[in-house]
Amino acid sequence: MYKDRWYYSTWLIMVLALFSIFIVPAIIAIILLILQVKNRRKTRQGLMNLKVHEQFEVEQHLNNKYQELESISSDIEQLKLEKEELVKQLSENQYNLSLTQQELENTEHTKKEIKEQSSKMHALIERFNSKLKEYKEERHNYLKKKMEFNTNKTEFQMLQDQKDALQEQVVILEEEALLQSFGFYEPKYSFDTSTQFKEELSAIRKQQREMVKNKLATNQMTDFTFNGSVKKGQAFMNESAKMAIRAFNVECENAISKVTLSNIQSTEKRIHKSAESIKKTNRLCEIEISQEYINLKIEELYLAFEFEQQKEAEREEQRMIKEQIREEAKAQKEIQAERAKIEKEEQHFNIKIRKLQERLDKEEAQELVDQEALKEREELLKQINSLNDQLQSVQKDKENVFVREKNTRAGYVYIISNIGSFGDNIYKIGVTRRLEPFDRVKELGSASVPFNFDVHAMIFSNDAPRLEKQLHDAFVSYSVNKMNTRKEFFKVSLSQIEKFVNTHHDKTVIFTKIAEAAEYRQSLALEQTVEQSVS
Repeated sequence: MYKDRWYYSTWLIMVLALFSIFIVPAIIAIILLILQVKNRRKTRQGLMNLKVHEQFEVEQHLNNKYQELESISSDIEQLKLEKEELVKQLSENQYNLSLTQQELENTEHTKKEIKEQSSKMHALIERFNSKLKEYKEERHNYLKKKMEFNTNKTEFQMLQDQKDALQEQVVILEEEALLQSFGFYEPKYSFDTSTQFKEELSAIRKQQREMVKNKLATNQMTDFTFNGSVKKGQAFMNESAKMAIRAFNVECENAISKVTLSNIQSTEKRIHKSAESIKKTNRLCEIEISQEYINLKIEELYLAFEFEQQKEAEREEQRMIKEQIREEAKAQKEIQAERAKIEKEEQHFNIKIRKLQERLDKEEAQELVDQEALKEREELLKQINSLNDQLQSVQKDKENVFVREKNTRAGYVYIISNIGSFGDNIYKIGVTRRLEPFDRVKELGSASVPFNFDVHAMIFSNDAPRLEKQLHDAFVSYSVNKMNTRKEFFKVSLSQIEKFVNTHHDKTVIFTKIAEAAEYRQSLALEQTVEQSVS
């Protein structure tokens, strides 16, 4: 605590003031009063400076403590984030583990079902064989003991009915097996181009994204709490729903990317099982994939499959178009080459005829009548007439080439076979505009098949594509490849083809009935010789 000096005391100044009648005490009192005021002012200013300094140190200390508190808060938030990440990883690991367990359970269940179905099939076949054996025994007894026929008739009829019932079951099972093995598929969409399929796929996937965005892709609890907090509970449910959708989408994408005609039904079941597995995994949170979202995935599955089929059909059509363009280009090139050749021959004959005519005119101008002159004139006339005949033949060929060049539909329809490659009664019916149609047949048998094709008929027509289409339409039910009739192979007798051509074509066509198949027959003979020598 601060104290003034004793000579600045107020009581001393007042005592001196009492003796103010004396001049000196009064002056001393005034001086002390002035010094007292200055001293107290100075003291007050020092105290104020001291308080400001102490306040600054306190504020500095508080700022340091606040920074330490912020650092601790940041560390706490980082720990919380790490904790949430660890919880998320734990949840994903638990989900992956549950998926693996579900797949193992499904595999074991499938094996068990296959084993049970196999056992049932064997039991059915054994029962059928047993009943058939009983029937044969009864039939044998019937033949041997004709007199006992009436007494055994009822039992025999029962056995016959059982046999028919078993045969019907076997036929049904065989038909189902055939349908599955051949992968019969009824298209669900009637789009004509792959672009339409692609646009529909984009629309389906957009609907899926909208459902995910609007939180309609899953069904889940709405009143879930986490650590007593509804907000945290909702955040946890949203995160779990995202993980469920992500897992379901990955499973569906993997399945859809590998879909084929043989596994499309099992792929649809796989999508449903994936949704069921996610429902079981998240049963505590009551999270499941909504049925509408599953239906969109099924639509995407069939759209994607038919999209790939349509693309393959379009690629096949493009290959056929390119092949047709190449064939047309070759035909056009041949026609141009033939025209150039004919024009060259025509020019050659005209030059020869002109030179001979000039010689003949010169001989006639000389008016010689001797025997040698007449003989030479006759020889010149004979050569000119011969050249004129050849020129007319060339001009006729030229007209034919011009007609072929102008008429882009004129060409040859060929009927060919390849016994060594495809067997008996398999014929390819095609068309070519080549001037030499057999070149096209040689190309077909160049490298794609082990043996050359045999030509049974080469039919010229001014509208060859129309005749080819008539033949294809007439024998479409005999197509070897009924899914792709562009392959142009038909399992039909040659007499049926000949009958149709002679009925629908304006000219008679001669067919070669027996295929030479020289290399194939020689190969068979050589193979038999080798087998005999080995044996």
